[in-house]
Amino acid sequence: LQRAKRAGIPVIATHTYQDGEEPPAAVKDLLASTTTVPFARSGQLQADYVVAQSGCEAKPLIITTNDLLASKHILKGMKDEFAELCPELEPGVIDVPVGQWGTNIKPEVQSYLVKNPDTDWVMASYDDQTVPAIAAIQAAGKGGSVKMTAYNGTPANVKQIQDGDILAADVGESINWLAWSVVDQSFRILSGVEPTEGGDQKTPLRIIDDSNVDETGTPPNNEDGYGDAYVEGYENLWQTGS
Repeated sequence: LQRAKRAGIPVIATHTYQDGEEPPAAVKDLLASTTTVPFARSGQLQADYVVAQSGCEAKPLIITTNDLLASKHILKGMKDEFAELCPELEPGVIDVPVGQWGTNIKPEVQSYLVKNPDTDWVMASYDDQTVPAIAAIQAAGKGGSVKMTAYNGTPANVKQIQDGDILAADVGESINWLAWSVVDQSFRILSGVEPTEGGDQKTPLRIIDDSNVDETGTPPNNEDGYGDAYVEGYENLWQTGS
């Protein structure tokens, strides 16, 4: 970043910081702008879904990863929403470093389910945590009683919902919409226009479950399920439409 700054090359940090979050002081002056993400909102929506399905009697387990910057916001969003909706509900939490997802999520989740047999939800902070978590649920013999939520909306995960697997809901984000927002921010920098304040491009999230999963395509893809009005909006803004 320092070398890019000295060379006059603007740098935009994308999908790194929470909406409303300032980059660290050591980094802030080295960035031309950011495009932020509603990480906390993704956690809130997962909590909303669990409560909508199971009420305040839910017994969820949260998988977090403290060595990823977004995790603290996702976890806080989940905990704050549970505290708001169900003050007596205390979710379990396990922290698995990102480099250990493939090896440690399964045994840790399985062990938790054995020790806490009334657990009925596992909430993954990221889609890539779901495969080992589902394996843990099945290994614990809980495939019929424990459901999952996750965040990212990657097509492979969404297909699990479509196929009726243990994953009940995924808080999806439109990768295409995010890409357009990054290009918009880049155009602003390159043309000498002030970037979007705080980097918040208002990119959306959507809870995907059995009720709407087919809107994402069969099989699911990155383009469907979020509408396409943003394309015309950006093209009109930059006068690039045909």
